[in-house]
Amino acid sequence: MDSTWDDLKRVREEEHFIKEETQKLKSLKADIHAKETQKEDDKNVFSSFQKGSSALTGSPLYKMTVAGETVIDCPEEKSITMSYHTLQEIIECLQDGNASAINAWKAFIKEHEETTDEKLQ
Repeated sequence: MDSTWDDLKRVREEEHFIKEETQKLKSLKADIHAKETQKEDDKNVFSSFQKGSSALTGSPLYKMTVAGETVIDCPEEKSITMSYHTLQEIIECLQDGNASAINAWKAFIKEHEETTDEKLQ
């Protein structure tokens, strides 16, 4: 009798843990979906931007693509605006040693430094 009771208890515990794990898995899938949706929304917002003016100085803003990522560039303010996703991509490129992406970002910065130096002279 004890063995049947123990088996029943074990089965119920397993069912409880399976139910718990299923709920956690659903929650993780929902979180992943929400993050992917947010990433896609960010990309759409940045890619739909055409041109505008800085809220700080009124300087012109331009859409740029660097290493496959879209950023909003304000050369006069020496600033760029990017999504968190883009920043994460840059960090991953650095961690992975993605030379082509790193070189593209370096070229972007160098081009802007040279443009700024020319304006100063």
